[in-house]
Formats: sequence, structure tokens, C-alpha cells
Amino acid sequence: MDLGSSYVDEVDNSMEFELVEDSSEESVENEDAMSSSFYVGLELPDPEDTTQDIFTCSGCYTKMDRVMMLVTNAGVCDHHFCMSCIDQFRERAGSEKFNCPSCGQAVISVCENRYAIELASVLQQNQITPVQLEELERQNQNLQQELAQQRREMEYLDQRRKEEKEKLRRSLNSEREQNNQLSQQMENILASHSEYKTRSESLIHELEQKIAATKQSAEIQLQNLDKERENLLRMQQDQKQQSSGAISALQEKIQAMEKKIKVNNVLQKNLERMCQKTISELHEREGEVKNVRARMKKESVQRTKSQPDSIIDSLSRSVTGLIWTNETEQNKIDLVKSISLYDIREIRGNRKDGRVRKAVTHTGGSMVALKRVNFDVSVLPDQSVLGTLGSFWRSKSEQDIQTERLRRLEAQTEAFREAMLLFKLNSDYLLPLNGVVKTNEPGMFYLELPFIEFDLDYAMEYRGGSLTRETICNIIYQLLLGVYYMHSGNIVHRHLSPATILTNDIQRIYIGGTSFAISIESPPPFPAVPCQHVDCIAPELLYMSSEQQPSSAWKPIDMWAVGTILGFLLRQQPLFRASQTSEVLTSILSVSDCTLDEENELVSKFYPLKKAFSTLKQGSYPQKSLRDKFPSDSSSSAIDLCSKLLRFHPSERLTAEEALRHPFFNSISANKVPAACTVGFECKDEDVPAFAEQYCPSVFC
Repeated sequence: MDLGSSYVDEVDNSMEFELVEDSSEESVENEDAMSSSFYVGLELPDPEDTTQDIFTCSGCYTKMDRVMMLVTNAGVCDHHFCMSCIDQFRERAGSEKFNCPSCGQAVISVCENRYAIELASVLQQNQITPVQLEELERQNQNLQQELAQQRREMEYLDQRRKEEKEKLRRSLNSEREQNNQLSQQMENILASHSEYKTRSESLIHELEQKIAATKQSAEIQLQNLDKERENLLRMQQDQKQQSSGAISALQEKIQAMEKKIKVNNVLQKNLERMCQKTISELHEREGEVKNVRARMKKESVQRTKSQPDSIIDSLSRSVTGLIWTNETEQNKIDLVKSISLYDIREIRGNRKDGRVRKAVTHTGGSMVALKRVNFDVSVLPDQSVLGTLGSFWRSKSEQDIQTERLRRLEAQTEAFREAMLLFKLNSDYLLPLNGVVKTNEPGMFYLELPFIEFDLDYAMEYRGGSLTRETICNIIYQLLLGVYYMHSGNIVHRHLSPATILTNDIQRIYIGGTSFAISIESPPPFPAVPCQHVDCIAPELLYMSSEQQPSSAWKPIDMWAVGTILGFLLRQQPLFRASQTSEVLTSILSVSDCTLDEENELVSKFYPLKKAFSTLKQGSYPQKSLRDKFPSDSSSSAIDLCSKLLRFHPSERLTAEEALRHPFFNSISANKVPAACTVGFECKDEDVPAFAEQYCPSVFC
């Protein structure tokens, strides 16, 4: 048996270390000292010790079967005790650690000295020899060397642990400093919060005092108003009693006038029917008229200038003159009404400037829409050309006077153009003019129109969900009927979009937003159109201004808008979504069905086109077909109609008449344009002054 190795194994197995958490640095240093000095002074018992010394307990002096060795901070104690005495020492100390009663050293562990037992057993049997003693001594030295090596390793490990503890200590100190800073910041925040709360309470108190004072003042004012109201009611009752006779007489006159107006309306409708019938017959002879026109031009240029351009133009003017003459022969119709007849309510539409407002008539309580129109106050009588004899006009030259007259004439035309168009045009798909409402403010009046609840944009959002093919077909068909009606009279809308299409139930639509409508027979330049609803603007308006467009280009521009509205209904969102005109142009060119050849001369001529193609090359807008922009279940005939309306070149787009004959409308149309869609007279800007003088004379009073 190798006594040295068995002794070392027993020491390793019996040593127990218990780490006790202590926040004080002294306990940490004690633990370091205990662990570092565990093997210091650890020596094997001297083989020359007698058996009596080895097996005698130092406490009770009794013979021991097991020799227990006490391990202290300084090494191994020289005293041996039995297990009974060790249990008593532990019981008195109240823990596993106690002090040796013989030398007073602190005992950290107890282990059995098996080497001493083996040595004593050999000595008792007298079997030991000097050679064996030398062997044991050599083993003892080897063990001492191993213990020294383990001691050095333990010291190295202890040094490493001290360094790590120092790092942890520094980290803990840093965290404590951060915690202190956070605590200080929290205290500052709480202090500022308290100060803010105090100020808030003070302000609230002041506001409550002001509110109480305001409330008291308002109550006093209400009391005064009630008193004034009672006085006014009393005066009104007195006046009512005095004017009852005059009111009854006035009512009789009004009834008589209403009867005359009804008769005039019947006559006007009959004349319009005759006019429409006449124009329908004239359209059948359009080919003959063209031949006659060509022959007349060849015969005499001077004669062509002095006569009407065509038989249709001559007859149209004759019929228009007949209508106006008939109306003039009857009692003059004054469309002007007083603003006092209406109770004006909330703003309607997307424009938040109050241009269109909902109103309720005092007589009958019917709802109407009032559209505000602003005009130059210089066209009023007290400032018009009637004051030529005044000092202002005497100081002007004849040329200045003529220029001022033209300017005021243009201002009057601009103000009453929409009113004239709405009054003269007679279509089920356009809003009719019910009257012109005079206000007390100079330079402003209202157009009374039927009240329609929604525009198409809001109705789609409010309704939610997709529309059926039949509903979309019905909406676009009605829209094309209205557009064809206007285009057949050479009138263009110029502002078609979902926001200018009005409806109450999605099934029946009306074309509104005619503020920019104009006859293409009017002298250029046309007034500019706004850049609203950029997703419905034709591409030619995105790289050229509206003033640069010839009068013949505006009909295709309206047809482009119809195509975008059809795409909006199919997709439930704009077809070319963008916030700027440059982005819309790039989005249009990214669709293969709507694009332009990059080698076209327009690209080099107009910078916006060149810039749009440059953006496309960067890959921001992937190239797609028009079919890819629609849901998979979209009608192929609807997409075909949309693609033919959204051609880049205006000359390649369908006209309103051609679009009405498209197969998409086979379910509701017989491929024949209804005769009622033909406009039998033209509404030029030169007709506006006569309209204002005949139907709206009191606006200038």
C-alpha cells in the first residue's frame, strides 16, 4: 500500500470550503488568507512517534480508533482529538468552525490521518525496516514537493481571483456612481414636476376665474339680447299687422307671375325640342354641308368671310336668336334672389374655403347648394363705364378708356360664364341653375344649384367595398353622355375628376365643378385650370401649361379624365397615385399602354418629359402594363376601354361618341347615341354680357 498517495487522497476528499457572503472587505480578506494558507505547515506525522502518542486523544486522553487531524489557517495542528471531543467542540461553538482548545488556533476543517493509522499499525506489528522508513521518508518528501507545487498554484489562482474581485469592485463602484447620478436626476425631475404642477394649478385657477367671469358676462349679454329680442318681436308683430294687407296683395302678384313663368317654361321647352329635332336632321346632312362649305370657299374668299362658316352655324345662331327673342318678347326673367331667403349652413365638398355651402330655403324648407362666385367690383354700375363723364374718365385717353372697358368686360364674362352655361345647357347629367343669389357684400354672389349629398370620391370611401361591373358601367355611361352633350356643343369641362362627379346613391350621377368649363369657340387664351386632382390630369398638361394648349386639344383632355375615373372605379384607388405633377408624369410613362417613345421629338423639346424618362432609367418606377394595375377579376372590355381613353397622344384617344359605342356598354346601350345628347346652340364668351343683362340685371343694383 502506498501510504503517501492514500494520505493525499484523503486530505483532498475531506477538505470542505464554505464561502460565506459578507459585504465587508475584512471577511473577503479572511477567506483569501484561509484559502492561501491551507497547506502552509501541513506535515506528515513523524514515524518515530510512539503508538501511544498517535492513538491518545489530546482532549480526553483516551485511546482513539480514528486519528482526526485539525486543519487551521496556519496549517495542520499538532494536536489530535477523537470524534467525540470534536463533536463537543462544534456543539459549544455552535458551528462547524471552532478553536483548538490546546493551541487556540481557528479550525476550518477536520480530516482523518490514515497515514498515521497505517504507521501505527506497522509499528505495533514490528514489521517496519529501515529501508521501508527511508521509502516512507522519500514518499513524504515527494508529497511535500507536490504540496508546495499545489500551494504555488493556489497562490496564482488566489491572485487571479483577487484581480477579478478588484475589477468587480471597481465595476460596482462605477454602478454606484451611475445610480447616484440617476438618483440626482430623478430628484431634479421630481422637483421640476412639482414646480410644473404648482404652476399648472395656478394657471388652471386663473382660467377658472376667467371662465367664471366670461360666463357671468355672457349671461348678462344673453339677458340683454333676450330683452332686445322681445322688443324686436313686439315691433315685428306691429309691423306685421300694418303690412298684412300689402302682403296679401303681393302674394296675388307673385301667383300671377308664377303662372306666367310656367307658361314661359313650357314655351321654352317646346322650342328646345324643336331645336333638337332640327339639329338632329342637320347632322344627317353634315356631309352635304361640308361639300357646300368647300365649294363656297373656292368661289369667293371675300364672300366666305362675310357669310357664316356653315349652314349649321347659321341655323344654330338663328335658333338661339329665336329662343332669346321669344323670351325677350315675354316678361323678362330675373334669376336673381335675395340671400335673406336662405339659411346658410355647413361647408360642402373638399374645398375648405367655403366656396360651396349647404343651405335651406325659408319658404318650403328645401335643401339647396350655394356656390360662391367672386367678381371684380369695378363692374358695378357706380364704377362702370357709365361713369365716363366723371373726373376719372376725363383724365384718361381714348385708348385707356377702351382698355378699361375691355378689362371690365372680361371680368364680367369670367364671373357669369358658369351661370350662363348651367342655365342654357339642358341635360339630365348636368346640374341645372336654379337662380343667382345676391349678397350684401360687393363683388360676390351665389349660384343656387340642386343639393347633391356626395361626390364620387367620398361616396366610394363612405360606401366601402368594390362596385359591381353593372354599377361601374352605368356610372361611366352616364358620365360619357354628359361629356358628349357638352362636346357636341363645343363646350369642354376641363376639370373632370371623382371630386366633380356628384351622386346621392352611386346609381345616378351629375357632372359638377363647371367653374372652368368654356366654349372652345371663345377667343383664346383660355383661363388656366388648377392643379387639383393631379392623378386625373392629362400628360400634355404635365409638360405644357394649360395656356399653351390649343382649343382643339381640350376635348381629348376631358376624355383622358374619363379614363382615369374608370380606372379609379375599377381599382378603388387612383390609377396614377402621386403628390406632384412630375411624379404623375413618370407614373404614366411607366405604363406600357400609356407611354411615349423616348426618341420622340417631344422628349427633347420639353424638359419635364426628359426628366421623367431619366427617373424611369433609375428603376424607381418598374415598367408595367395597364392590365397589371387592375384586379385579376376586372372586365377585359373595361380595361380595353380604359386603355383606348388613356393614349399618350391626344389624337389617338376615343371621342365621347366613340366611347359610347364601345362593347363595354353593350348591356345598356344599343350602340346609338341618344338624340337628347346633342346641344343645339353654342355658348360663347361673347354671349355672357347679354345673358347677365337679361337674366341677372339686379346683381349690379
